[in-house]
Amino acid sequence: MCLDPSPSGWRQFRPGMSESAPSPKEAGEEQDTDEVTVADARMEAGIAHVREVQYEEAVRCFLEARRIYKNVHGEEHVDVAGVSLNLGNTYRRIGRYDEAVEMYEESLRIRRSVCGEGSREVGQSLRGTGNILMQQGKLEEALTRFEEAHNIFKGTVGTEHPLMATLLTDMGSCYRRLKRLDEAAEMHSEVLRINRTAYGENSAEAAVSLGNLGTVFIAKGMPLEAKVNFDEALGIFRSVHGESHPSVARMLCNIGNALIKQGLYDEALEMCKEALDIRRKILGDNHKDVAGSLYEMGDIHFNRGKYEEAMRSYEESLAVYTRALGVDNINCADAHRSIAWAKDKNGDVAGALESVRESIRIYNKLQVSDQSSQNAVQLLFELLRVLDMDMESEEEGL
Repeated sequence: MCLDPSPSGWRQFRPGMSESAPSPKEAGEEQDTDEVTVADARMEAGIAHVREVQYEEAVRCFLEARRIYKNVHGEEHVDVAGVSLNLGNTYRRIGRYDEAVEMYEESLRIRRSVCGEGSREVGQSLRGTGNILMQQGKLEEALTRFEEAHNIFKGTVGTEHPLMATLLTDMGSCYRRLKRLDEAAEMHSEVLRINRTAYGENSAEAAVSLGNLGTVFIAKGMPLEAKVNFDEALGIFRSVHGESHPSVARMLCNIGNALIKQGLYDEALEMCKEALDIRRKILGDNHKDVAGSLYEMGDIHFNRGKYEEAMRSYEESLAVYTRALGVDNINCADAHRSIAWAKDKNGDVAGALESVRESIRIYNKLQVSDQSSQNAVQLLFELLRVLDMDMESEEEGL
C-alpha cells in the first residue's frame, strides 16, 4: 500500500519574536498551527497502525486527521487529499470498497484542482483509483488509470523511484489478470530490479517482487519456477518480520498454490492451514484474507475429489466474505460459483443451479466479464441441460 504522509511536508511551530501577548490574529494562527500539529500526529499514528496491520485503528486516526485538516484548511487542501488517499488505501485493504472509492475520488478531485493535472499527487490518486477498479474486476478501466499515472510518474519522479515501482507492480498484477502474461512478467522483473537496487537483495520489498513474479509463473503453467521464487520470498519475510505476519501467510498460500499445480495436495493443505492459523491470529475470524485461505483449502479438497469437504470450505469462506465485504462483491460471486461446482459433483444439481444463479447475479451487478464469470455462465447452461429446463429464458437475464 502506498501511504501519503502529509504532502505539505513536516511543520515546525515557531513562536513570535515579541515577548508581548499575541494579537487576536496571531492567537488564531497559533491555535490553527496547534490543531494542524495534532492532525499531523494522527496521520503519522494512522500510518504506523497500517504497518502493524491494525487497520480499524488506522481508519480512526485518519478520520480524525481529515476532520481537523478540513476544519483548519477547508475542503480543498492538499492535506485533505493526502489523508483521503490513505483512507482509501486502508478501506480497500479491509474490503470497504464503496468508502474506498469515495475517498479516492475526493483525493483525485482536490489534487487536480490544487496541484495540477500532471502532478505526482494526481498520479498517486489515479493509482489508488486503478487499484479499487482492479479489486472490483474492472480490469481495462483499472489499466487505463495505471497508464495515466505511469505517464505522470515518468515526468515527475523518473523510472527508478519507489512510486514508479509500486505502480509497475499494480500494472503487472492487472496484466496477469488480463492474461497478458509476458507483459506482467516484464513489469514484475523490472520492479524486482528496482527494489533490489534501492533496498537490498534480502529486503521485504524484493521479497514482494519475487512473490509477484512467482504468481506470473503459476499463470504460465510453470509451478516449479514459481515455487523457487516463493521459497526465497518466504525466507526473506521470515527473516524480516518473524513467523506471524501477513506477508508470511500470503507466501505460504502461494507455495500451497504451486504445490497444487504439481499435484502435491497433502503438502499444499499443510501450507494453507498454516497460513489460515496466522491470519486468524493477526486479523481475527472475519477478515477477507481468512476467507481467502478457506477458499484455497476448498480448491485443494476439490482437486482431490473430496467434494463434500470442498463445499464446506467454500461455504465457510462465503460466510466470512459476506461478513467482511457484504453480499454483492466479486469474492462472494466466486465463492457461489465454486459452491455450485461442488454441489454439482455431489449430485445436488438443483442446489448447484441456485448457487450459480446467485453468482451470475453478482457478476452482472458488478458488470464483471472475465474468465470466472464466463465459467459460471457455462456451468449454468450445463445444469439447465441436465435438468431439461428452458435456456432461452435464462439467456434473457444474462
